[in-house]
Amino acid sequence: MAAVPREAKHHQDQVTPALPIKIRLYESLVLAILPYCAETWPITEANRKRLEGFHHKCLRRILNISWKDEVKNESVRKKTDQSLLECTLQKRRLRWFGHVQSMENVSRARQALHWIPTSWKEEKRKTEDYMERHDNERHQPDECDEG
Repeated sequence: MAAVPREAKHHQDQVTPALPIKIRLYESLVLAILPYCAETWPITEANRKRLEGFHHKCLRRILNISWKDEVKNESVRKKTDQSLLECTLQKRRLRWFGHVQSMENVSRARQALHWIPTSWKEEKRKTEDYMERHDNERHQPDECDEG
């Protein structure tokens, strides 16, 4: 029998944490930071798929399930008692919306919530009007120069 290096023997003796501890660590370390400020993100379909993919990859890693094992994401979520990340983001958005609705009308967040952007053409027109007025003012003779 070949001698086992001391480092390898040390790794064999280590006990892995139980599943509930792994899940709790994942929730507190990853899920607390991953959707940071997600209340204001415009979530596209591509970004939603990326986030869900990362979420399921982490859950599979916790359970030691390879993608080669052909286990459905739904069963992975059931084993870990997790929901779709999309549902978590929706709950956060609703909570944030309720918070903003309870603010005073003068708060910037409340104003941003009800902000209606002007079209690009209107903004361009305003800029052109300003520049025309500015040019006209510049070309008018100054009363102080005549004196």
